[in-house]
Parts: sequence; structure tokens; C-alpha cells
Amino acid sequence: MGIYCGVDPVGEPHPRWYITSTVGWKGQVQLVEDLGGKWAPNLDYGASIMRDYVTKLYNTEVK
Repeated sequence: MGIYCGVDPVGEPHPRWYITSTVGWKGQVQLVEDLGGKWAPNLDYGASIMRDYVTKLYNTEVK
């Protein structure tokens, strides 16, 4: 995920890092919602993470 945000790898990167480091939008992901169309081809991908998972976590009651 760091390559999408413009963060250099720590240690030996996964082979996908070398491929992803050549994309034009490298380092342009600032929000989870920005992953749609980049990390995954589905444009709704990032928004779906927020809608289906993160929002539910935020709304979890702590006892």
C-alpha cells in the first residue's frame, strides 16, 4: 500500500512494488476512497471499503 501513497519500502519490497512503481498515479492516493480504479479496477472499491467496513467499525459500541 505504501507505493500508492508514495512511501518508500522498508526492507526488500514485494515484486509487485517494482511494477506498481512505474504507474503514473504512484504517490497520489491520499484517502481510502482514492483506491478505486487504481488498486482495484472497480471505481467504487475505496468507497465500498469505507461504506461496508470502516463505517461499521466507527459505529461499534465499546463496552
